[in-house]
Amino acid sequence: GIFVALAVAGSHPRPEADSEIAEAIDVESVDARRLALGELKLLAPAVVLGAGVLYGLLRLEDGEWRRSLSEILYWQPVGSWRPVWGLATGLTGWVLGGAIGWLARILFTLVLGKEALGMGDVHILAAAGAVAGWPVAWLGFFLAAPLALVAVGVIALRRQSRTLPYGPWLALAFFLASLFQDTILRYLRVRWLFE
Repeated sequence: GIFVALAVAGSHPRPEADSEIAEAIDVESVDARRLALGELKLLAPAVVLGAGVLYGLLRLEDGEWRRSLSEILYWQPVGSWRPVWGLATGLTGWVLGGAIGWLARILFTLVLGKEALGMGDVHILAAAGAVAGWPVAWLGFFLAAPLALVAVGVIALRRQSRTLPYGPWLALAFFLASLFQDTILRYLRVRWLFE
């Protein structure tokens, strides 16, 4: 029901808005690769730093540092509430959700020569990762494309359009991933990746 409603709502002709968006994409495509390389250069230090921290954490021996880190992460000031663990999982989801969006944005912008994903889509991915966890953000990322393709078919029956907002399909994909995460992971036989 939600999918059909979104597809029908998106299929109402708005030629002036559609042409403005398509024109803006065409104008920006001249500098798209240069901007993507600039974003890559901007993100490179953060990626190197993150990889270094991850490497260091994975190499921690079962010693004093690991016990101290564990005590901090699992600190329970009241009942079973673990605020540091919640903050850590939220930040991890935010980083990994944003990372897959930014990776797709940069990679496909370089390949296609025009903006592949808008920054709003990257922010939506990061927010979904922060709130629902990085597995939901990643599953939603991969579910959104087939949903959008089906919607393009529905929309094509009702109007001619050169643009399709991706955000609604990301949102629907996150919703579906939240509801059916375990079922999807079991079906794909990749549950072990997300544990």
